[in-house]
Amino acid sequence: MGMVEETKEEKIMKKILTTWGPVVLWCGLIFFLSSQPHLPGPEDKTWDFVLKKAGHLTVYFILFRLVYRAYGKQTKHRMLRTFLICIAYAASDEFHQSFVPGRTPMIRDIGIDIIGMIGSGILARYERKIPSASRKN
Repeated sequence: MGMVEETKEEKIMKKILTTWGPVVLWCGLIFFLSSQPHLPGPEDKTWDFVLKKAGHLTVYFILFRLVYRAYGKQTKHRMLRTFLICIAYAASDEFHQSFVPGRTPMIRDIGIDIIGMIGSGILARYERKIPSASRKN
């Protein structure tokens, strides 16, 4: 039995799923977490605040990485497009929270999300300057 070769359409669909699929899944996780009326945290209000803001920073750091990866190497204005998509999603996430009982949308959270994006963007920019052979070791 010989292997059946993928059609052009199947290759394109596979590429889309492997590049943008993780972005969609990660956005789904963010949406799910934002839909929770109360996220568990430590009793201490200071630690609760710190951990939740670190969560914001982390999830948008990762979202930026996933979107940046999905755009691929040859896309013009890749960094800018990635920032715009991630900022739009952060803003829509805060808007979404305005409909969730027990949640409060905050501009400050978008700012924290942006800090995560900037960190991710700096890392992506730095990685581009490292020759790929030295990254494998």
